[in-house]
Amino acid sequence: MKDATKEKEFAQDFEADVPEHLQNDVLTQIVEAIWDPDRKDEDVNIFDIDEINMLNRYATGSIMIEGREHVFEIRDGNNNGTEVISWNKNTELSPPERVIQALVPQSGEIESAIRYGRALKFLEKWNSDLKPGTPSGNVLHDLLQRLGSHRYTDCGVGAQKFFAEAREHGYDILEEADAVAARRRLHLSAYTIRPDILSMRDETPRATLERWNDALNPESECCAEVRAVFERMADRLSQTSKVTPTSEEYQDLKQLGFVFIEPGKAQFTRMELLLQTFKLEPIEDFDPDTLPENPVKELFKFLDPSLVSSTKVNPLYEASRYMHRACEALSGGTGLELPAETVAKLATVGYRAVRKQEPDPELSPSP
Repeated sequence: MKDATKEKEFAQDFEADVPEHLQNDVLTQIVEAIWDPDRKDEDVNIFDIDEINMLNRYATGSIMIEGREHVFEIRDGNNNGTEVISWNKNTELSPPERVIQALVPQSGEIESAIRYGRALKFLEKWNSDLKPGTPSGNVLHDLLQRLGSHRYTDCGVGAQKFFAEAREHGYDILEEADAVAARRRLHLSAYTIRPDILSMRDETPRATLERWNDALNPESECCAEVRAVFERMADRLSQTSKVTPTSEEYQDLKQLGFVFIEPGKAQFTRMELLLQTFKLEPIEDFDPDTLPENPVKELFKFLDPSLVSSTKVNPLYEASRYMHRACEALSGGTGLELPAETVAKLATVGYRAVRKQEPDPELSPSP
């Protein structure tokens, strides 16, 4: 620890602390020691050196001047000549923090993967592109290493060719923190939740959907607990090249009544549950003569009247088709009610949709 009284004796400024007639010789003595650490100089003690590149170094140390020890931080090289960073202030090396770089997919590709539910496959491709064996991997796997060597030997001159090479393969050279942030976003989007099958056995499909919706509601307590599991998972995975939750994370989510699932599979499960929420019932006194015509049957009848007995649509088939389309559309969100348009279409074929009240014994969503 430096003596407080001694520190007060110095102005902590090179020009003030070193006599003017000695300043050039002092800097020359320090610079020679920085570039030749093995050189014997009883007056100069180099604490540490940071070799920025072949032509630039950053060092800390001390020098005896007229019987007094002065501590320094100095940077020397072709970038800015000899720079006195501090004088009689710091005794520990504190060079500018080295920026660790990483290959990060271009932002538009990341946004597209998240928007269209392709985050997991996108992460897998990202990992693949950083390994040799594919056209992109053969170029990218050692690109940062080649860039680092170039910067050291050529001091950064012409480095743009490496950035252009990365862009040709869909990547930008950014900071490692940017890669971690991008991976985290992708991991949070790679999975969503689906009710655990065991927790669904004693529920109606609608009750399951309502519980599922509650877990997706940002204002609910359940959503906060689910989000916490996802945050922990994303924090961990973003630091690695792995893409799957651990068994502990699966268990944490299962205790809340849910499991991890890819967005597309979750949507399919939700559609199945929605279809099981309703049943079709015929409308009493519906006049079958008012059924819409089937254009295909009309064509066949025109070609050969003996081929078709009726040109009307099949009402149950049409009603099932309307229901499937409506539930497929609803499965992309959290809606539980059929749109008025679907209700009207069902009425044209003599059916209406009513809610089921009991659990479906055959309920078995896709895993």
